[in-house]
Amino acid sequence: KSYIELNDLPKGSYEIIPITFGGVLRPRTREVNERPPIKTLRETRGKKFSMSKDYRDALEYIFDVFDFNDNKQLDRNEYNLWTIRTTGEEITNEDWLSIRDHVSLDEGEGISKENFFKLNDFEVQDPDTTETDLWAGLKSIGFNYALELDMMCPFELTVHVNESNIHLESTSFVELTEIKKILIKFLQNKSEKIKINSTVQCFNYHDDCGSILIVENKGPHNVRISAQVVNSNNAALTLPIDSRKPPIINIRHETSQIIWFAHKLDSLRPMELDANVQVQ
Repeated sequence: KSYIELNDLPKGSYEIIPITFGGVLRPRTREVNERPPIKTLRETRGKKFSMSKDYRDALEYIFDVFDFNDNKQLDRNEYNLWTIRTTGEEITNEDWLSIRDHVSLDEGEGISKENFFKLNDFEVQDPDTTETDLWAGLKSIGFNYALELDMMCPFELTVHVNESNIHLESTSFVELTEIKKILIKFLQNKSEKIKINSTVQCFNYHDDCGSILIVENKGPHNVRISAQVVNSNNAALTLPIDSRKPPIINIRHETSQIIWFAHKLDSLRPMELDANVQVQ
């Protein structure tokens, strides 16, 4: 299911967190990881550097991905997320003022696509910047050395409303651990509780898209559990599956682990989940 319909939503503020039911990207092959770059990010013109067309095309795609509200500008939150992905650090007030000065932004004005190119072109033209430095940013987004986006899967969220006084805005970057806390609290109230032993219990939530199993370890020691779905129909476990060796999941003491069982979307048949979870 790629949509949700809410006919009666009480007045208030809501935060929408898209859930992809644990979809995982296939690991890159050793050949892809070890091959040298087959695209060039900058070109030499005399004694100066300039941005290559391939690099510009990649940056244009990145701009569109991070322009969450599709207003053709990156506000501070959107540009901040780009910075977190590429450098691991958030933008400070001083950084944002410096960026505005470099591209002559007015108060409250976002970064246009051309100014985004301009900011990245400063780095390209810097003689101290190496080709490896430029690739580091693209690889953190999910590009490989052929400039193929194989380690990120962007999606588009479209909202249709029958009222004109609804305001939508993209939020700032949220840590995965924070999302996990919110998700676990929500699912525990909607799930079937399954007690495995005195210290380990599960909460199972399912709908048309798939099933989620939350394993909670309340004991003083770490536990190991095995999970397999070999007897299920039209289901996929987002962990390596081997019928002879069920995957082992380590759960630290006083923590919870989310296990996703996804409905295979390549078939219209319903998912019939038969999951075997054992504490080892």
